[in-house]
Amino acid sequence: MISHCDKLELLPNGLYDLSSLINLYLDYCPFLTAFPEGGLPTTLRLLWIEECYNLRLLPEKMHILTSLQELKVKNFPLLVKFPEEGLPNSLKLLEITGCEILQLSPAKVLHKLALLGDLVINGCPGVMSSLKEECLLPANLE
Repeated sequence: MISHCDKLELLPNGLYDLSSLINLYLDYCPFLTAFPEGGLPTTLRLLWIEECYNLRLLPEKMHILTSLQELKVKNFPLLVKFPEEGLPNSLKLLEITGCEILQLSPAKVLHKLALLGDLVINGCPGVMSSLKEECLLPANLE
């Protein structure tokens, strides 16, 4: 867990090499601006990112995290989009909360997630309107 690191701006580049790391929690790192260029360990099963107010993007190589089962992104106000390559097919839980400007093409992101059992979206008006426009949610769901 990396929590309340007020001065942390970058995660270490060697993070990718931590092959025993299975859970990564990033909580309240308000000045964190980017993930390491090398990406994250492919052994990760759980990735929670909360209140990292200056992050704009998730790691570009998310799709290669083939062990990742849970992704929670909370209060990530500058997140604009998910990685172009998409998310790992292994995801069972996806929770997106408080990502007010996130634009998401559900057809591009969600249709590949065959194992997804839980989807939580809250406080993300752009995502909700995309889901409704693409007829992936009932019109009365708000």
